[in-house]
Amino acid sequence: MWEQGAHIYPARTQLDYKQKWAPDTVLPEYIAFQHGASLPALVHFFRACNAV
Repeated sequence: MWEQGAHIYPARTQLDYKQKWAPDTVLPEYIAFQHGASLPALVHFFRACNAV
């Protein structure tokens, strides 16, 4: 998402915006699917996010 997913989610500009407020608390982020997601879809998503 950081390098190749800007058209889906502006991760870099979002981080810059959040850092501007000097956060001292880190909150987890979640993903949700209206009708669920298959395991391959989740693996693809997390690989795209460089989370695995």
